[in-house]
Amino acid sequence: MLKFLSAEIEFLSPGFSRIRIPFRSDFLQGFGVVQGGIIATAGDTAVGIAFLTLIDPNQTLVTIDLKINFLAPVKNGDIFSEGKIIQKGSVISLGEFEVKTSEGILVAKGMGTLTSRGRKGGGMKKNLLNDEFLV
Repeated sequence: MLKFLSAEIEFLSPGFSRIRIPFRSDFLQGFGVVQGGIIATAGDTAVGIAFLTLIDPNQTLVTIDLKINFLAPVKNGDIFSEGKIIQKGSVISLGEFEVKTSEGILVAKGMGTLTSRGRKGGGMKKNLLNDEFLV
């Protein structure tokens, strides 16, 4: 999803991430504002990346539930999203996110419920904290 959105990870720390999604006119819906699915994806992606910093590199994540409140429209400019894990459990974890404009206007706030699973088939996974590939 990062590649599709041309998203960049701006900052990572254990349980936290900040991403930037460059504005594209094809994100706009018929009324001239960024489509809600793009904003929801920004939040889900930020909280998912934050979760990846806390799980074993041989695991993957699954979003179980996503709750979002849209607060303001985005008409242009980059979108920034910060995700934070607020409760890491052995099976279920809870994260929160905020999506903002480049001017700092709060666009959306939400929560995500996540779980981790073992990876099937092995392969390589990128360690986001130190930019290495793991087997």
